Amino acid sequence: MSDNVLIANDDWVEVSPSVKVSGPSHKYFLAGVVSNRPEIDPEDIRIEDDNKRIWVKRRNDQQEDRVFTITYGVNAHGADYFVNKKVIVRKG
Repeated sequence: MSDNVLIANDDWVEVSPSVKVSGPSHKYFLAGVVSNRPEIDPEDIRIEDDNKRIWVKRRNDQQEDRVFTITYGVNAHGADYFVNKKVIVRKG
């Protein structure tokens, strides 16, 4: 998967990836959103509309890139499978 790269500017940006599953019995779910700075995740991550829309704050006052990892799970035939999507916020 390719990464999305954003420049920090303190705005909120929607980063909800599209999820496609095949098969009528396969269900997907948002397993979580975390960053490499989890101590401020509660301030910088919003999840809305029953886990369908994900927003992150484009804030980065650190030297290193801020990386958000969005994890989705899919339940297929009784087993869970997971996929990650990364969003990178560069220091502005």
